Amino acid sequence: MKVSAFMPITNPTKRGDTFLEAIISHLYWADELVVVDGGSTDGSLEAIRRIGDKRIRIIHREWPQENWSWKEFAKAWNAGYEACTGDWVAAGETDHIFHEKEAKRVREEIERETAKGKMVMKVQKLQSADVESWQSKSQMYYFLFKGKYPQLRYGFDPHHETDLAHPIWWCGEFYEDIPQGEAIVEGSRFTDQIGGTGANLYNYLWSFKTFEQVVQERIKGARAWNNFSGFTGVYKRRFPEGDDNIREWIKGQILSVRLKATRHIPLADQPKIMQEKIERDLKAGMIGRKDLSI
Repeated sequence: MKVSAFMPITNPTKRGDTFLEAIISHLYWADELVVVDGGSTDGSLEAIRRIGDKRIRIIHREWPQENWSWKEFAKAWNAGYEACTGDWVAAGETDHIFHEKEAKRVREEIERETAKGKMVMKVQKLQSADVESWQSKSQMYYFLFKGKYPQLRYGFDPHHETDLAHPIWWCGEFYEDIPQGEAIVEGSRFTDQIGGTGANLYNYLWSFKTFEQVVQERIKGARAWNNFSGFTGVYKRRFPEGDDNIREWIKGQILSVRLKATRHIPLADQPKIMQEKIERDLKAGMIGRKDLSI
């Protein structure tokens, strides 16, 4: 049973992403990891190559740097998905970290869900407010059984308000040149084909970014959301694009995560690779700091 993962990146060093730690943690259980590079110029590709693991393969798919559309997510995710050669494929992100102690469990769950013929396998997402305050945020549809279900893709479902990095059952049609189909979600006709949830995924979110970094990213992200007609024309949702609106929204998001983070996870119990990064790289003004003031 071959298990692959892919991870889209664009200038992750400049963005303050935990991309190296994310890549290494996915290699705890993956037989192959495809990095989908959107045109990085910040030395990140050289840093990835220095990991020196033959399971890593880098492919290139240009990501517009300024006035882009949210559909770029689906395009990048599908590029990585299609490049993976495993029976199961996981969609990694640069702030998603697996614990080294979870590797065996992930592989065991994949074997179990393979035997059951499941289509998608979930993991439990733990989200960080600061380095030791966490919430059990959601279950993520993380692993897709590509080898058995060739109609699986990432794309747009006009009947469910999911983002474009979510698995769908592709109907063979496209919406704005990205796959269109039915979202694989609980409560849909695919419910019995969804398994997993035993393994934990540590989401460090904006821990190593400053408030201003997140604001600038979200200004571009809000514009990108509004540039996709599926969100604005079908879902009837727009994001405010003004700087002040974005700043207030980010402040609200940070405070909301901190209020919901009622679970204490000591640093010593977190993934070892992140213990080292926190001790080395978490600086004053970064959102993962307990003493952050906004």
